[in-house]
Amino acid sequence: MLMVCKSPEDAMQIQAKLNANPPNDRSRFFDFNVNNEGLVVTVC
Repeated sequence: MLMVCKSPEDAMQIQAKLNANPPNDRSRFFDFNVNNEGLVVTVC
């Protein structure tokens, strides 16, 4: 599932609620950004 929030504060509230009651044991969060240049892949 991909969720986009209007503000960082909204995202933090949703993340806190989902962390308190995760939909399943394997769920986790990933930070992402939308880039106007097109596809950009970064390897950590």
